[in-house]
Amino acid sequence: MQTKQSEIQLQASVFQRLWNEYPQTRYSFFAVPNGGTRNSIEAMQLKASGLVPGVADTILLWQGKGYAAEFKTLTGKLREAQIKFREQCEKQGIPYTVIRTEQEFWNWILPIINPLEQAS
Repeated sequence: MQTKQSEIQLQASVFQRLWNEYPQTRYSFFAVPNGGTRNSIEAMQLKASGLVPGVADTILLWQGKGYAAEFKTLTGKLREAQIKFREQCEKQGIPYTVIRTEQEFWNWILPIINPLEQAS
């Protein structure tokens, strides 16, 4: 049975395993630090330098393609800004997925990074 995890716990768990077990993905799969609490000055500086609300939690750059993954709890919903980002990804032909469990993450990423292995 899947234990209940926060979004950050889920993201950290799969990131650490991916980093350790699939070293070929290092520096190709990374987090976008667009969440969290900031003071007003830092928030203004980040927005001025390109922080965009709603950008997916993680990005995968793989074999000339980009992929976006948003981590949510089992009951979490996309915010309006996240929906806008997803729609922009779709317009640009960038696959976008919402990950709610560790199994969903592995079902999503393994066919991308090991397509021949997954086909057999």
